[in-house]
Amino acid sequence: MELVIRQIDTALYPVLEQVIPEGASTLNAVDYTARRIVANRKYLADVPAAKVKSSLILTLADDNVGILSQSAGKNIHELVSDLRKYGWDGFSTRYWMLAELDPTVHYLSRASFDSEVTPRSSHDDLFATITANPGVSDRLWTAFNHIEAATNLIDQHHIGFGFPIPGMMMKHYRAGPDPAWWAEVKNHYEQAAIELRLALVNTDPGAKQLLFYYAKRGEYVIDYLNCVEAVRKSATAKKEGDLDAALENLDSAVEKLYDAIDSLSDVVRDECDRGLIALLNTFAYRPLVDERERVAREVASSSR
Repeated sequence: MELVIRQIDTALYPVLEQVIPEGASTLNAVDYTARRIVANRKYLADVPAAKVKSSLILTLADDNVGILSQSAGKNIHELVSDLRKYGWDGFSTRYWMLAELDPTVHYLSRASFDSEVTPRSSHDDLFATITANPGVSDRLWTAFNHIEAATNLIDQHHIGFGFPIPGMMMKHYRAGPDPAWWAEVKNHYEQAAIELRLALVNTDPGAKQLLFYYAKRGEYVIDYLNCVEAVRKSATAKKEGDLDAALENLDSAVEKLYDAIDSLSDVVRDECDRGLIALLNTFAYRPLVDERERVAREVASSSR
């Protein structure tokens, strides 16, 4: 049985062969997300891969980025190229949401055996084949690029934005203007949703179910972000003493979150999707409804 040592500090990478038992191998993380590892890729060159069998954990979708659509294909490609360059033994993967992983997983399945494979060539190999239309593959490429850009922004500015824990929605219930990067993230998801909807038009009938799944997931993300914005507006109005506006925005937030969950329910296909719906109900929808009822009582009391 091989001993595999995990989570070795990067400071020890240059002397790995001196600090681990002979015959042992290592499984390394470096950082939470693929984007963050790329930003610290210099450490990958420090591992004496010719002397120590080492693998890197590739994060395909991180729970810190959370319950929104994610893609890390381009960053994964950068890391796979570095592993090959520096003679690493290979990689492991980690992820929470299964939803948008198809192109990344397909890329890994090809790039593991062919150094000439790129994210785009792998993408076309997958989607031009199943949609029977290179034009549809182009649209999906644009869509996933927007999703990856949004993923990177959330990772950069607020890695716990959609972290699936108690308080995941109500932590946004705080007065103040929306952070400037929210609009950029929302725009990327909106552009992705447009491309996913347009991709449905000319695809092969056999691919429509998959593309419809992607499109409804796109709707879900936009409704979720609209909910978060309404929650922030409600908190601001409440702080300013405008309870009517606070209640109106909470009503809008509840409606948007209900629409988001409803979009997911239209295309449930596995336990991952069902788990996401249960999580949203428990950690986001019910606390939001509870707060809406509290503010409604305040409004009723103030009008007497």
